[in-house]
Amino acid sequence: MGFCIANPLPAALLVVQAVIFNRVARTIAATFSGRRRRR
Repeated sequence: MGFCIANPLPAALLVVQAVIFNRVARTIAATFSGRRRRR
């Protein structure tokens, strides 16, 4: 865990990837749920 503090760049990349993944997952889920609810 020390390398995360020593190198903040990799940690930041992981956070960015997590945020993007969450946004994509929510978008896909909202799209499927929206289609199912509307239909």
